[in-house]
Amino acid sequence: MFELVIAILVFGSVSTGVLAVARPRLSAIEARIASLREQVTAGQVSELALPFEERVLAPIVRGFGRVLSNFLPATFLAGVNRSSPYRIMECEVSSSSTVVVSVE
Repeated sequence: MFELVIAILVFGSVSTGVLAVARPRLSAIEARIASLREQVTAGQVSELALPFEERVLAPIVRGFGRVLSNFLPATFLAGVNRSSPYRIMECEVSSSSTVVVSVE
């Protein structure tokens, strides 16, 4: 009985090894090309198909714009209004660098 179990295990391991070596493998490049073909036939557009400006430059410019917009007066005033218990309704700057603020 023990010999039969060993024979089955040896047969299984040898046949698995033969199948692993004998089957054709796709290289990484061929696999990528096949996946791109499947995406094209399915109607999916890869990000790599977009122009460089839309993939790289536009997100960078949008990020800088978001950061810079935080320093604009309207955005700054809205941020102060959110964090303050008082509402700033009107803000004037006189010529003598005095700030007049009316608070609600």
